[in-house]
Amino acid sequence: VLDFGDEEISRTAHAQLSYDGRGRKFYLQHGGGANLTYVGDIPVLQPTILNGGEVISIGNTRLRFCAFCDANFDWQDNA
Repeated sequence: VLDFGDEEISRTAHAQLSYDGRGRKFYLQHGGGANLTYVGDIPVLQPTILNGGEVISIGNTRLRFCAFCDANFDWQDNA
């Protein structure tokens, strides 16, 4: 949940970020709310792979995605 006082962010399920541990990839997808989510200037209309460094726009809020796992490292590797 993000609460920055941005009235353009849907109160429930604006977007969903998922991590696939098998494929070691992050996916961003539309959460079903009325407003869209963007990666850069492109609307997220289907699951979109995030690699790190992308700017995600949710309402009037801009976020930079920083991946702490990738194809070369996953936290389970240190278990």
